[in-house]
Amino acid sequence: MLASIAGIGIELHSIKEAPPDVALTRAGAAVLTILISWIFLHTLFTIHYAHYFYGGANEGSGLKFPDGIEEPGYWDFLYFSFTIGVAAQTADVGVSSTSMRKLSLLHAVLSFLFNTTILALAINVGASLL
Repeated sequence: MLASIAGIGIELHSIKEAPPDVALTRAGAAVLTILISWIFLHTLFTIHYAHYFYGGANEGSGLKFPDGIEEPGYWDFLYFSFTIGVAAQTADVGVSSTSMRKLSLLHAVLSFLFNTTILALAINVGASLL
């Protein structure tokens, strides 16, 4: 996460002084980096949630899916992870173990920091272009 934010900062550092075609390329690279980094962060946590659910933790599965889903698939974990990423909440999936709560808390905090940093960068870049 820090490497992607540093990469974005480097790309956007001298965008104002660059010729229009170079500035557009740098802005496009920064936007693509943001998108890929955001998807990567939540996909990484998807894998962690599945690992904890299927035996990584010794407290049981740690997640309670609605509709009596006993054997959730990858899409279920993806849904849980991206819901935390976009809304900082767990929606209709319950967290039922301490280790899963720790992982969910870490995910929520990292998501908040990442989203806040990206918002601050966007405001800064927008203000500098005016």
